[in-house]
Amino acid sequence: MTLTGASALIARAGRARAARTARDRRRALATRRVSQKVQNDDVGVPSASSSDPDVRGAVWLARSHDLRMRDNEAFISACAEARAVGGVVACVFAWSERDARESGGARRAWLAKALEALDRDLRRTYGGGVSMFKGEGAEGAMRAARAIRATRVFASKRYEPENAEADERASVEMAVRGVELVRTRGFLLFEPSEVRIDVAARDGYFGTLMPFVHAAERTCGDPGKPKPAPVDVRMVDLGTESDHEWEQIGLEDLGVAPASDRRVDWSVGIRADWDISEGGAVETWSQFTAVGLDRFEAEHGRADPEAGVTVSRLSPYLRFGMISPRTVYHDLVKKDGKNISKTFWHRLYRRELAYWQLHHWPDLPKTSVRSHYENRAWLSGDEADEALRRWQRGETGFPVVDCGMRRLWRTGWMHQTERMITATFLVDYLGVHWTRGADWFMRTLVDADEAINSMMWQNAGKSGLDQWDFFEGTLAPDGSARAHDPHGDAIARWIPELAALPRGYLRHRPWEASKATLAECDVELGSTYPRRMIVDLDRARQRMLDDVTTIRHAELVRAGGLVKPGSMEDLVVAPRAAVVRGAADLARVSTRKEFKRSLKALKASIAGIDLPSNPSSKPHGKSRANASRPKVSAASRPKSGPRSGRPPAPDRDAVRASRREAKRLDAAFRGRVFHHLPVDDLDDPDAAPPRVGRRPAR
Repeated sequence: MTLTGASALIARAGRARAARTARDRRRALATRRVSQKVQNDDVGVPSASSSDPDVRGAVWLARSHDLRMRDNEAFISACAEARAVGGVVACVFAWSERDARESGGARRAWLAKALEALDRDLRRTYGGGVSMFKGEGAEGAMRAARAIRATRVFASKRYEPENAEADERASVEMAVRGVELVRTRGFLLFEPSEVRIDVAARDGYFGTLMPFVHAAERTCGDPGKPKPAPVDVRMVDLGTESDHEWEQIGLEDLGVAPASDRRVDWSVGIRADWDISEGGAVETWSQFTAVGLDRFEAEHGRADPEAGVTVSRLSPYLRFGMISPRTVYHDLVKKDGKNISKTFWHRLYRRELAYWQLHHWPDLPKTSVRSHYENRAWLSGDEADEALRRWQRGETGFPVVDCGMRRLWRTGWMHQTERMITATFLVDYLGVHWTRGADWFMRTLVDADEAINSMMWQNAGKSGLDQWDFFEGTLAPDGSARAHDPHGDAIARWIPELAALPRGYLRHRPWEASKATLAECDVELGSTYPRRMIVDLDRARQRMLDDVTTIRHAELVRAGGLVKPGSMEDLVVAPRAAVVRGAADLARVSTRKEFKRSLKALKASIAGIDLPSNPSSKPHGKSRANASRPKVSAASRPKSGPRSGRPPAPDRDAVRASRREAKRLDAAFRGRVFHHLPVDDLDDPDAAPPRVGRRPAR
């Protein structure tokens, strides 16, 4: 990196830290204003000690991510408080207009059934159920506290930036009124703020799974054993004749599942596929550990009906807190699950990784983590809207894509492989901005989770910390990779118009079936099933590759410091709180090999260097190394400097001239379609030096 580039990056990191400091100051000022307003209002609960006879209990503010009785720290703590004062527990669930706006139809359908089940379980066990409140959680908790004269409200901690800030404000507001908001852990195994990555460890790229796993295990340790549900506690229903502070409403009045959602009727497919209760979560997990865990390592990629319980389908239960991650972790430890299936063991950590990323990049849902990817060229206007609509409806003409999208619409769930294939198709082949796909998944997935969803779509858009290099060549939409549904049985189930086609590749690639076969199976492409949106997949994908190459080259030319010369790896400014003390401001992040090759090829073409190509390279696969390329002896290599190994001091005038020329060339080449040159071994110091040739014609 040039001195100018390094200075710019340091300055950029300083500005980012200054912005965070300013934001923290604004939050503190807002908190003080709330505090002053509440003091002026002078409406509070009388302060009382635990020995005060007026104190009758505690409030559990249930939330959409902790709807369970077992191993629920907020509920357990509220019950302990009530026992200590000889009182009762009131369970409150609040639903605000903001909650309604931000929750998709599938999640709302699940939430309504989950609340129904929790209310039933609480009444059966403790005598009282969930008291519904229409409005903000802080106000509902305050009214409940006044109704039973409690001084403490217990709630599970929230980690989404907006929700965390709202809880900070609520804590101050309630404290001034004489009520303490106690936020407990339990939704995650580890606190995101406590995990610090050792960038110097070189055990993987910054922000990817394994460095995070090692850091979490090193700094956070064992999350502990799960706790049983409380006993000997009495719960009360708010809103009885004696409770003047509370207006009693039912679940339907709360508006969790509004009339518009009932017309679409998400619940039909969801109810058929899931037991939406804490008992259903426990049974699903028990069945998987008994039958599916042993098969998971070998068969977890299967999405067809024959796969059965090789997939846990635990994600919505974890999302709504109907089973705790600590329960899953502890059960895996007891069964030696880490050795049975490292993949499943790491799935728990991947969930934690997503919240770690959201904590350190609060704009993860909308803004590129790799900032130089922010201005990529995306499809726009009516063309983008139509492409998105066909993708959403499962009408792309590619069965492997349409199968996943139709399953999503019918059941609110997709297999992980289907999620990655459909996301890759929307972004890489259709060229639609990744945030539009992320918004659709948040609306339609029952397990939609802001952190996990944002991390996945950032990665699909190539702007996240992991560009899925491992999966290169396995996410093509044309059915060339069929391991997740080898016989097309999932396609037959979710695309019934193709079910009559012979089992196997024709279900994945019906356009290759003969006219006679199509007629015999009553399939008419363009009528009973859509024709393919894209015929030339390689050309469509090449546009993505050219676009990424162009923005990376622009970053390299302007010496911005976020593309490392030589290795061509992307870099990001690492948040100080995310890394161990003393770490560098910049961290290497996973960069696709094809992106490195393409950028090197572009640089070479601009410089007039004819790089050797590898004709065996395939657009959808990984390039093979050219083993026959001759090696160059150390003696024949040019020396770069004196014996000390230090390079000679650069000529500043020459450097400036070189930069001006690079900018001129970049401007001249900007907007061109740069054809990918599949070049191998460019990082190999023993590879033959490229031969100098003529500059390609423009």
